[in-house]
Parts: sequence; C-alpha cells; structure tokens
Amino acid sequence: MSKDQIRKKDEAAHKQEWDEFENHLSWWEAEQPLAPLPVDLQLLLIKNDRTFVDELMRFIIRNESQHIWNEKKKRYDYVSPQELSKRDRSWLWTLYLSDHPLAREGLKQLLKYFTYQDFNQYASNSGVYVSYYSFYAIRNGRYLYSALNKNYFRYLKAIYKLAEKKQDTGILSRVAYRFEADRDYYKLIAPPKQTTGNQRRYGFTPKTRSYLTKRTWRTLRKLGEQGAKEYIKLATDLLYQYTTNDAKQTYVTNPKTNQKQYILSYKQNWVLNHILYHNSSRFTYGSATWQETPDAYFQKPEQREEAFPALWDQYPYELLMLLLEANASPIVEFAGRALRIGNPAFVAQLSDHVINRLLQSTEPFRQEFGVREVLNRLDKNNPDLNRWMSLSTHKNGTIRSLANAFLQQNFVTWSDETKAQLIQMLLAKLTESPDAPYLSEWFTFFESDLRDVLANNIKLSMITPLLADVQPIIVQFISLFLSVIHREYDPYTADDLLPFLENESESIRKTARNILHKDYMMLSCTPAFLVKWCAVPYEDNQVFLTPFFADRMHWLIPILPKFLDALWAEMMQNELPEISQNYILNDLLGTLFLAELTDTPIDQVLALLNHTDTSYQELGARLFAAKQPAVEQFTMDQLLNLAHNQIALCRSEARNMIIQVKDKMTDEGLVNLVETHWDDTRNWAFAYMRTMSVDQFTPTLIYGLIDSARQDVQAFGMEMVDIHFADLDITELLLRASESTDLFVQEYALSLAEKIEWTKDKITKLELFFRTILFKVHQARKAKQMTLDLLVKLGKTDRSMAEKIVPLLSDVAHIGGKRDFERILFTLTQLKALYPEIESPIQVR
Repeated sequence: MSKDQIRKKDEAAHKQEWDEFENHLSWWEAEQPLAPLPVDLQLLLIKNDRTFVDELMRFIIRNESQHIWNEKKKRYDYVSPQELSKRDRSWLWTLYLSDHPLAREGLKQLLKYFTYQDFNQYASNSGVYVSYYSFYAIRNGRYLYSALNKNYFRYLKAIYKLAEKKQDTGILSRVAYRFEADRDYYKLIAPPKQTTGNQRRYGFTPKTRSYLTKRTWRTLRKLGEQGAKEYIKLATDLLYQYTTNDAKQTYVTNPKTNQKQYILSYKQNWVLNHILYHNSSRFTYGSATWQETPDAYFQKPEQREEAFPALWDQYPYELLMLLLEANASPIVEFAGRALRIGNPAFVAQLSDHVINRLLQSTEPFRQEFGVREVLNRLDKNNPDLNRWMSLSTHKNGTIRSLANAFLQQNFVTWSDETKAQLIQMLLAKLTESPDAPYLSEWFTFFESDLRDVLANNIKLSMITPLLADVQPIIVQFISLFLSVIHREYDPYTADDLLPFLENESESIRKTARNILHKDYMMLSCTPAFLVKWCAVPYEDNQVFLTPFFADRMHWLIPILPKFLDALWAEMMQNELPEISQNYILNDLLGTLFLAELTDTPIDQVLALLNHTDTSYQELGARLFAAKQPAVEQFTMDQLLNLAHNQIALCRSEARNMIIQVKDKMTDEGLVNLVETHWDDTRNWAFAYMRTMSVDQFTPTLIYGLIDSARQDVQAFGMEMVDIHFADLDITELLLRASESTDLFVQEYALSLAEKIEWTKDKITKLELFFRTILFKVHQARKAKQMTLDLLVKLGKTDRSMAEKIVPLLSDVAHIGGKRDFERILFTLTQLKALYPEIESPIQVR
C-alpha cells in the first residue's frame, strides 16, 4: 500500500473518531428517566397531594436505613452496608426530570440540611430504626442532617450539570451550595468488610469539591460578564442558602486596640466570597483560598466590594429581599450597602412597614440599615427626640454611632427648646443606666461639639442628684457639666458648690475648686461656708486651701473674726474627721491665722493646753507663746495647772510666773507641784523648798510631803523632818503618817515612835494603825516586827497601856503565824505576871 493510501485511510479514521466524539452525549445529557419513583409516591403526585414531600423524605430515610421493621417477626431486620450500597438510587435523577411542581419542591427539600429536631420529625415516623450517624453531614465542625448521603453523589453531579446547562437557578443554587458547604469528604460509598487505605472509594474528595465550587463561580462570572439577569437570579438563590453554620469561629486581634475576640469567618466559602468580595481590598483570593487583611473584620467600608455592582444596581428589589431574608450577616451587610449606595431613590420609597421590620430584626446589619433610613427621614430641624434616643441608646454600637452622628451634624439648627429637652433626656438616662456603654460615647461629643449646648441648658440643681453615683463615666459627666455652667444663666452660690467639694471623686472636687478659685468674689463665700470647706477631709482640698487663703487675706479681713470664731468652734467638735481636725489645728489656726488669734481669751488657750489631744495642746502652746501673757492674767490654780502641762515650754513659763507671785503660794500648792509627772517641775519645787526659811517651812507642808503617793516626795519630806525636827510636833507627825496606806510611810511612822512619849490615849488613837499593820497577810514583815516590838515595850512600861495592848495582841495571836504566836503568847504571859489583875486570855497558876 502506498504512503498516500495509508495517509488517506488514517485521515478517514481520525475524522470518524472526531465525529463520534463531537456527537457523543453523556447519559445525563440525554435527559432520560432512570429508575421510577415508588408507586405510592407516583400516586401522590398524580393526585397532586401535598403530603408527597413528607412521604418522599420518609421514603429516602427508609431507603438508607440498615434496620427495617419486620412486622411478622416484630423486630428490625439488619441490612449490611454491601446490600445497602446495591440499592438503586437513580430515582433521584428521575425526580429531577419530572416537571411536577411537587416533585421540584420535594427535590429542594431533599437537598436541604436539617437540625436534629427538624430531621427527627421525618425519622420518627419512618417505620425503621434510624441510625442518625448515617445522616450526619459534618460542616465546619457542626453536625447537621441530610437525607442525601454520598451514595447519591453521581446523580447530584448530573443534576448540577443539567441545571447549569438549562440555567435552572432554583435547583442549581441548592446543589452548588451543597458542594460548597459539605465537608464530609471521607464517607465511603460502599465500604467492604476488610479494606486498606489504598482500596477505599471516596464519594467526595477535596479536589472534587474545589473543582465544583470553581465551576460554579465560573458559571456566575460568565453570566455577570454578559450582564445577564440570570446572574442576579442564580447569585440571589445561592446567597439564600448560606447560614451561620457555614462560618468558622476564628480568634482575631483588633490591630487598633490589640484586643482579641472570636468572630465568625466565611472565608472558606469560595463562591460566597467571590459574590460578596470579588472587588474587595479586605478579602483577596489566590488560586485556591481567600485571605483577609489584619483589620478586615473591624472595617466598615463604604465602597462597593461585590462582583458586578452595576448589575446589582439594576435589581434593587432582589437586594431588598436579601436584606430582609438572608441568613448570614455578610450577605445582609452586602445587600444593605449595595442598596444604600447604588439605589438611594429606591430606599427612600421603602414603606414604614419595611423599615420597622428591619428595626425589629435581631440581625445588626438589618438594624443598621433601618436606622440609617429612620435618621434620613427625621426632621433635621425638629427631630423626634424619643426616636433618636432609642437609637442612641441601642445595644448595637454602630447604630449608636449613626444616631450620634445625626445629632452632631444637625443640632446647630435646633431650637433652644429642643436642646433643653435633649439635656433633660440625657440626665434622665444618666441616672437610669449609669453603667451603659452609650454614656461614654455621649461624653465624647458633649465634651467637644455640644459644649455650648450644655452651657446654655444646664443648671447646678440638675446635676446635684447625680452625685449619689460613683460610676467613672458619671463622674466625668458631673465634672463636665460643672465646668460649663454659666452663672449668668444659673446664679448659684458657694453653698451650692459644697456637695461637689465634699464628693469622694477628686475630679469633681477639683472642678468645684477651680470655679471657686476663679469666681470666689461673686459666689457669696460666707464664714459658715468657708468653715465647712475647711472641714472637707481630703488632702488635695487642704493643699488647695492654704495658698487660697494666703493669697486672699485682704478679701478675708472683713469676715475674718467671724470666720475664725466659727473655725474654732468647728475645731472643738468631737465628730470632726481627724485629717480635718489636724489641718484646722496645725495649718490654719496654728500657722496661717496664728497672728490673728493673739486676742484669744486666756481661758480658751488654757482649755487647749489642758486638752487630752496633743494636737490641741500644741496649738495652745503656740497661742500661749504668741500672746506672751502677764502673770496677772492667771490665778494661782491656773499657774499650778500650767506647771503640770505636757508641753515643756508652758511648764517653764508657769514656773517663772510662780516665782513672781511666790508670796501667794500655799503649802498645798507646793505639794501639788512636787506630785507632778514631770521631773523638771518636781525638781524645781524641791530646789525652791530647800531655799525656804524655817518660818516658811511649816509642819503642814511636811505633813503634805509625807502624805504624798510618790516615794521620792516622801523621802524629801522625811529629809525635811530631820532638818526641821525641833520645830515639829512629832506626835502630830506620827498621827498624820499613820493615816497613810503606803508601807514606806507606815514604817517611817513606826520609826518616829521612839521619839515621843506614849500614853493610853495615844495607843487608842493608833489602834487602827497597829491593827492594819499586824493583820496584813504575806507582807510588811519588817513593819509587823517593829509594831510588835513597840507594843511589847509599851505594855511592860505601864499598866494602863497594857490594858489596851493585851486585847490587841490576843486578836493577833488568833490569825498570826507560829513564830508570832509564840512570841505573843510569851508576851501575854509576862504581862499577866506583871499585872495579875488585868483581863487576859492567859491564866497563870
């Protein structure tokens, strides 16, 4: 055969093969039904029975179940996975080819995903034991239920291709959505009993899913490029399918605040992102995935981001329906933005019913769209403030921002009455919800843009009730209000500012002080007010007040006497806080106004010096030194009290003045001086008494010294006894010393017994003294011994004294120790022998 013949034969064969390929039709392109639906379902279609859809769902559940109820055996018969996989499922293809409306509705129902509760409505009445795991559809970590599992994938793909060819958007959108949303890749079509990884047959793989989603977008893109209405129809039907179940919870960081939070991200949905963000700078796509910028979830762009925006602008009604009915937030946001920017005239014609429906929605972007339109329709010059307030206090931050922006843009044209009403409503909200987030937003624009509005509409009486709240934002508002009040509009006085000066918030106190610093001459600062201000117990208040008074002394002069009198009275109040008391004592009266207090009556100065609080004493000492009083201003008792004062300077001055009037000093006064707690005064008194002449040093003085409770004073008195012994009545001294309860003095009194002449009457006078010493228990051994020696000696001296001593010794013998008993018994025996006729418990035979 020649080369030309061979060539002609090969060309003929190639042409034949090409013609066969070009005219080849896939099985789905033939559009021929395969397995029919069950007869009972066909009958329901023929009857146009609405129960067809529910029965179709129950049929497919029975068809996919491995446990079928056997009525005869009253049990479930098990069907193996191999047998289950052999069942013919081509009826699904037949169902799609049917032109019956109920068949189409049933197919749409089969393509849906269900929650457990919805799916259970069909499964519980299906007549089979349902293994719910067989119907799981894993989507982004969430388990939903689907009647169609992967055994139907071949027919789903065929339906997809045919719907794409026929531009059947109602079915194509649902199948395309399943391919986009389904993540259950690894479920086997027909798993054998024993299989290895290489032998597994996957019904749906990631590559297949990627191909089908890209094919869907390719179809949409071609329609969009042609400007076809079918793009809008297919895209709209597809967007209705997405829900929050198609989002993945992601942890992101706000680049502006550096705060982290969870958000719902839809970036893994290829087709959805192309429809919504094909022209976006926030979300960008590569060959396989979508990526977001760091602040993508925190921007609110005003530019259009969707694919084919001009085409969307031609169909505002479809956008409105998406705004009202879509189930995913990004879709609602897109629809609202596209309507607002691309069709403002259409939006302006929306009915109040539609706007109210948007406002009542729980979806933030629907609410935001409704709010924008409400604000657009509000009267810019005389708005409905109640409507505005409901938006400005909304829990959605974006809605609040829009409402506040409306206020900032239009308040200039409002009437004074409207502005005043706004302020009243604001104050009501402050007290009603002091921790609400919108308060901080209000503060920002009231502090800047609306400051003049506040100044012309706020009064001190309006903000005083707010002082009861300590929330930080309320404190900021009070400080702001206080700083902008015009006294020409609200002529308040200094007394009205007192609650603000006393408030626990430093910011509020500072604002009130600044007002006083500036307008003190116009605020009627009375002495009573100034005293209350001085008593405010905060250090910052005191730091401010001292230079405030020092710089305005000329202003204080007319009211200074009354002010100082009131301040003195306030200082003496026991309930005054310690920090306030110390400030008034030390900084004001004790330093700043000390020179003005030199005319203070000496009685008041002495009251301070005798006060139990050292701070008062120190103020008294300062006044005392400043006054330099003469001795004639004091009584002797006052001088003696001063000599005992805690402050050394006062004691020294008192002693100096006592010297000047020493002729008036009494014995009691000298004893008073030596019994002081202070060594300097006591030693001074000792030294002074040593200089006294014999005529000046009276027995009364010595008796007083010995009667002292202090042993050093007693010792000094005994020293003076030795010096002035010849001039003293020792008997009287003994009697005076015996009256003391001090053991040291009692022993001294017994030592004097040797220096007097004794009589029966003297023993009678001192009997109580003797008994007191002898009856002491476990103490005064020396004194007891001295007393017994004295009594024994006196008893043996005179019969009359023995008669007084024997009963005393007899009583002591009953309670004394063994040693005392023996001695007393011996003494009583001796006395009985000396004076047989005296009465005695001892009988001598």
